[in-house]
Amino acid sequence: MIRAISNSMPFTSRYSLDLNQDMGSPEANVRRDYLLGVYTKGAINGQKVVEQAKNFLNGEYKTNKTAPCQVELDLPDYLDCSFEKTMNEIGVNFEKMA
Repeated sequence: MIRAISNSMPFTSRYSLDLNQDMGSPEANVRRDYLLGVYTKGAINGQKVVEQAKNFLNGEYKTNKTAPCQVELDLPDYLDCSFEKTMNEIGVNFEKMA
């Protein structure tokens, strides 16, 4: 019997977004950061995204507070719809790549 789908490789959706995008208010920034943290924890490449954010905060952000921090977030399908709905509700700009 041949298995067509591997249990170790779930279906994913890839999103591109700027972690440092202007949300218009400090409260909206906190909401964005909290929810992106929640989704990053569930992301397949979450540790990589955390490292990118950490490097950005310790590097370019220190000299340019408005610099973009572009990341790609790979989410398992079960988080796909809730991610899109939540990000749209709070006004985060993102692009679904795959």
